[in-house]
Order: sequence, then C-alpha cells, then structure tokens
Amino acid sequence: MGRSRAVATVASALLVLGLAAQAQAQPCVGLVDAGPLVTGPGPADFGQVPEACGRTDFFLRPHGELTVDSPGFYGAVTGGATLRGRLQLTERWFVSAAIDPATWYYSVNAVVSSSTVGAGPATLAVHRTFSFGWKRTVLTPYARLLLPLDTARHYGERWGGELGASASRRLGARFALRGGLAFPATLVSIGGVGKPAVLPAALAEVVYGPRWWLAFAAGPAGRMRLAPSPALLAVAARASARAMTRRGWHFGLAADVPVAGTDRTDLIAAIFVGWARSDDSRLRVGGMGPSQGPM
Repeated sequence: MGRSRAVATVASALLVLGLAAQAQAQPCVGLVDAGPLVTGPGPADFGQVPEACGRTDFFLRPHGELTVDSPGFYGAVTGGATLRGRLQLTERWFVSAAIDPATWYYSVNAVVSSSTVGAGPATLAVHRTFSFGWKRTVLTPYARLLLPLDTARHYGERWGGELGASASRRLGARFALRGGLAFPATLVSIGGVGKPAVLPAALAEVVYGPRWWLAFAAGPAGRMRLAPSPALLAVAARASARAMTRRGWHFGLAADVPVAGTDRTDLIAAIFVGWARSDDSRLRVGGMGPSQGPM
C-alpha cells in the first residue's frame, strides 16, 4: 500500500513538472518582453515589425533620431512621441492603432537652420496569430494602413499600406527568439502626380528574461528600398530593456544604431511607459509570480 502511494506521488509530480515545462515553452507566456517592440524610424510604427503576441494594452513612447554629417555640414534632430494601443478581440485576433500626436523636426544645412512641429500620421492594423511546434512558436500575419493625417506635410498627401508577419519561439523559461518581415508601400500624391515607394524591413532578436518583471532583447534590424530605386537603407544593431510592476505598468528604453547603409541617421532612441491588462497565468512560470517579485 505504501509502495503504491509512493508511485502515485511520483507520477503526480512528473505530471506537474511536465505541465510546467509545457507552460514554459509557450511563446506568449512568462516573458514581460512579449509586448510591443519599441524602436525604429517609422511614423506611428508604420514599417516596423510588430509583436507576435496579442494583448490589450496602451503605451506612450517618446523617441528621437539624430543625424550628424560633418563633411557635408548637415545635421538633423527629430523628437516626438507615439501613442499606441492594442485590443485583444479573441484568442487569435487583435487589432492595434497608433498616432504621433506631436513631432519636432530641427535641421541644419551649412549655415541655414529650420525647425517645425507636426502632428500625425496614424495607423490601423489587424493581426491574426497561429501556433506551431507544440505551442512553442507563434506566427502572426498582419495588415496595416497608414492614414494621411500629417500636419507637417504642407503639400500633397501620403497614403500607405503594409503587409507582414512576426514570429516568436520560446527556448525555455527565460529565453526566446523573435523577428519578422514588414513590406510597407506608400504613395505620395502631389498635384495629381503619385510617387510610390516600397520599403521592406526585417528584424531578429534574442530575448532574455532573468526575472518575471525584467527582460532584455538584442539583435539586428534591416531596412531597404525596392522602389523607386533599390538600395540598402540601413543595417542596425538594436537593444532594449523592459520592466513591469505588479499592477501591469511597463517601463523601458531602447536604441537602434545603424552600422551600414545609405541612411545617414546615426542613432534612434526611445523610452516608453504603458499599461497592459494583467494575466497572472502568463507570469507564474517556473514558480514565479507578481507576489514574489521585488517591485
């Protein structure tokens, strides 16, 4: 009788451990960094690879770009903010929207300088997730529209559409791989004449979450132009850090440093703060949860 009880206890423990390991392998469970990506040059996140995991959240991301070209006596500083929200409609479908409420542009060309402030544009997107590989991998195709709400553009309008896909794969309780491809296309209409452009982008990152409330990510990002004339715009090194509190508040910072390409931008940096709807089951991985965190 005692031996049967011992066997049952061991079997129950193995079952619990097996279920825990399976939970750890789920791509959208456990890492706080499963939320929105936070850097990149696109207005209102247009042309940026989005996150693969869906959730209901709201973020404010102040960001800036710096360009310094000493031989050409040229410099530019851009500072602004992006408001971005997501709404989880079902287990598989979620939508996102973003707008740049204010952007400040300052440029210097030889002895001439200028500055301006603009609002807009805005984007709307729909995402659909698919799970593969015993729930360790999620693939999320998406479609996004760029709306011509841009007060900084004094002539003409710019419309845009974007198709792409993002993916995330868990490598255990603390590591994940994520990335994706984006294929944005724009059409600028001035005086009845349209000027199209196709500017695809790619991203790959490794994510490390040493604690339930903290995560780091790093990897390469690339942007190119297919039309009107092919060119490699930038290959950049990207790094970010994110932390969250028990009540669902997120804080983080990120940087994009171009190392090759025709784009003269030297640095893209962002900080962000936002709130995400709490889901305790996503945080209690490996026995850790909000009640055990230091924040």
